Amino acid sequence: MRERAGAMAADGPQARDLLQGHRLPTEAGTPVNHRRSVLAISFSFLALFAGYNAAQGLQSSVDGWLGFVNLGTLYFTFTVVSVGAPALIQGLEARGVPLCRVMLVTALVYVGMIGVNATAMPAPGAPGRTAFVAANIFLSFLVGAAAPVLWTIQNLYVARCALKAACCRGDSESEVEVTRTTSAFNALFYTFFQFSGALGTGVSSVLLLLDKGGHSRTSLFVVLAVFSLVGALGFLVIPQMPSAPGAESESAASDQHGVVDAPRCSQTLGLLASDSRMALMAPVIL
Repeated sequence: MRERAGAMAADGPQARDLLQGHRLPTEAGTPVNHRRSVLAISFSFLALFAGYNAAQGLQSSVDGWLGFVNLGTLYFTFTVVSVGAPALIQGLEARGVPLCRVMLVTALVYVGMIGVNATAMPAPGAPGRTAFVAANIFLSFLVGAAAPVLWTIQNLYVARCALKAACCRGDSESEVEVTRTTSAFNALFYTFFQFSGALGTGVSSVLLLLDKGGHSRTSLFVVLAVFSLVGALGFLVIPQMPSAPGAESESAASDQHGVVDAPRCSQTLGLLASDSRMALMAPVIL
């Protein structure tokens, strides 16, 4: 929950720049089934977080103090990187980097964090203990850095699907229709996503109940990693959404004039003061 709320805050004004110009002409040719695109990304997130949420919930149970360090590292990094995630995404898109491929890379970091837990932490003084601890903390740091990017792109993807769907119906100039379509697509996404917790917990419970050989940890985290890997690979088949009109030219102009993205990152923090809705969400995010 904190991860999703933080990612929503990471969008900020700069992410809204990526969605600017929603009054688009009706698309010609064979219309894309944008609802199907939202379903595709929903299934990918369902599989990815079915594995990750279950693994995250077990961190402090399987590794004790290291689990708390992992989660602390993850969410501290997440909080810091969230401020600059929209600027990073805008820069990547301006350079022609497919955002769905970025989601694949960030999702694979989740898979790595889950997989490293398949082996138990060596006893104090045993060979490999230092490497095990370092690998866990480093992967937690990577997940904390990848999560804001992944969730910000997801928000943009669903929003653009809604905008393009409105264009296909010729309703792109209707604020009410754009809002209604965006709400419907977000509801569709989170309907699937919220089931990931039940799926991951259910799979974990079944594996722990069926294990009779004392290898439940290895089999559990391997299965969870496979779930997340399936979700990550799902980003390979998600249709790539075109960027919002004006986003590339604006970003390119900023680069040409030497405008650094860092000042724009402050706009995300400024939302706490300028947007009452964000101020109300602050306790949830923190």
